[in-house]
Amino acid sequence: MSDGDLALMRDEWALRTLAMTYARTIDRGDGPGFAALFTEDAAIEGPGFRVKGYAEISGNPAMLKQMYKSTLHTVMNQTATITGDTAAGET
Repeated sequence: MSDGDLALMRDEWALRTLAMTYARTIDRGDGPGFAALFTEDAAIEGPGFRVKGYAEISGNPAMLKQMYKSTLHTVMNQTATITGDTAAGET
């Protein structure tokens, strides 16, 4: 196995770990841990809402806990295409 193959595997694992950590922090209601997964200027948008920055993003897990008694996210069927320092994928 080449060094390039190993580097690709490490990058793919880092993306998988990010998705699993995202799911864990949401399910545990860990706002600070959830916000730490994003850049300082990140925004999360969906139908009828937009939250931006650590302070607002850290409130997302608590908001879900108000809407649902509990949540359970599973990370499956993850694909990623990595080209240099850029990645695109779906989880």
